Amino acid sequence: DECYKRFADLGLQYRGGFRAIESLSTGHGQVLGRIVLPAEYRQSLNQFALHPCMMDAALQCAIGLSMKGSSG
Repeated sequence: DECYKRFADLGLQYRGGFRAIESLSTGHGQVLGRIVLPAEYRQSLNQFALHPCMMDAALQCAIGLSMKGSSG
């Protein structure tokens, strides 16, 4: 939730199934994110090699590079 609050401060609004980041840590020009497919998309997991929600969450993690000192 903290991550998405910080995203909102940047003007980025993610709701519902587009909130797949469970945790995010940054430091030394690197970002590490734990992403989890939201329950409402699990039934469609086998339809994709990489679920679009997971791809979007990975890009959201990249935004974390601009969030100095973030963790959580």
